[in-house]
Amino acid sequence: KGLEALADSLAHNRALRVLSISANTAITETGVRAISRILQSRKCRLEGLWLYRINISEEGGKFLGDALSINKSLITMSLRCWENDDVSIGDDGLKALALGLSRNSHLKILDLSGNTAITATGLRSLKQYFQSPSCALETLTLYDINFGDEGACALTDALGRNKSVKSLHYDVRGITTKGWKAFLKLMCDSSSPNNIYLSHHTLREISGCHYIHLPARSAIRRSILGWLKMNEECQTPNLAAKAKIMHFFPNLDMVPLFQWNLKFLPLVKSWFENTTSSNDKFAANIRNRELSAVYQFVRGLPVMVANYSQHYLTQQLQRIRAKIREVEEEERHLM
Repeated sequence: KGLEALADSLAHNRALRVLSISANTAITETGVRAISRILQSRKCRLEGLWLYRINISEEGGKFLGDALSINKSLITMSLRCWENDDVSIGDDGLKALALGLSRNSHLKILDLSGNTAITATGLRSLKQYFQSPSCALETLTLYDINFGDEGACALTDALGRNKSVKSLHYDVRGITTKGWKAFLKLMCDSSSPNNIYLSHHTLREISGCHYIHLPARSAIRRSILGWLKMNEECQTPNLAAKAKIMHFFPNLDMVPLFQWNLKFLPLVKSWFENTTSSNDKFAANIRNRELSAVYQFVRGLPVMVANYSQHYLTQQLQRIRAKIREVEEEERHLM
């Protein structure tokens, strides 16, 4: 009842930016609903919400999800628990929360650490949130949740086609080669240029993938680290995707593009020109491949290229002559 009274008061407060309610184990789903009313208020200006060691439960997750689906102020939310706490949002609560978050476009930081009841099933339910066009989340923290390979595969599946998450923090306990391969595929699925394009190009930081902490034989994690650095060095996800495609497919076949005739040539040239790399050797290779691609066009469509050049020159000449006639006509009127 005390929390309900507080919530009724805070629902009309425009000044409060951060609210922290910690270790109040007596708070039930009724209290969480009261907190949700604050988030649903049009006057709400909360930017940070910390609900440490509170039993959110499935109903609580639904209340928070419904509130966050319309809230436009909250940037950071922590539902952190301690490992030995007998409270956790659990898989059902996380699923309900994710449903509401799928309509949220403002939350950037989410901390679910210590919610030990979360399993691979719960992590997989985040997919509807991560793949939502409105998802703006940049940092996800999942410390003290030992989900192992199954959780790693579920998390990477959920993150597929996400375009916002930059930092991912979790415990590496229980993650073997199988789990790390799932993260590698998330970063760069090299099976085809299209799958590379659909890979994750915004992630810049993943737990267990740092030079200082990498074991000598962690080839897979070193590869992941390389793609993380490329994502960071490229100015946009689109440029990162191009750089990865050029790395695995150095000789792109231009023949399938001939059906577009010369309309596609400027786009291909621009595609290469906008692909950058901090590696000088790789950047030089990009320039060489650009020339090779243009050469394939010219070699494949020589008559059309010649006709296009002649047609282009004829058009320019006609425009010049028309301009001359306009100038002469204006001079005659002035005289």
